[in-house]
Amino acid sequence: TLLFFSSRRRHTRYIGDWSSDVCSSDLTDIQAELDLHRRTKLEARLEVVHFLTYCNANNFKHVRIVHGKGFGSKGKIPVLKTLVNHWLQQRDDVLAFCSARPCDGGTGALYVLLRSAEK
Repeated sequence: TLLFFSSRRRHTRYIGDWSSDVCSSDLTDIQAELDLHRRTKLEARLEVVHFLTYCNANNFKHVRIVHGKGFGSKGKIPVLKTLVNHWLQQRDDVLAFCSARPCDGGTGALYVLLRSAEK
């Protein structure tokens, strides 16, 4: 199962088992996802901070952030992609991140590896 997170909805929910035809072998490693589609820069910044804080508090290590490809923005430029990249580089709790596979959002999403919580 995958935990879907959205602070706009103010709740989390579990998404059921993945169908075998949708990259299911690797999706089981993703513990939570944040979708930033249709968010302003400020909304996205706050949601990323809230999401990563939540993930760290729950000891999640493998998460996905969907920022979109910019098709809905002026000039079709991926504004949030650049910003999210910058924000993740500033965080000590992020070990690494990279663009997702095409079946997981491709260049419109990131896999994020979080540092294990210190005990």
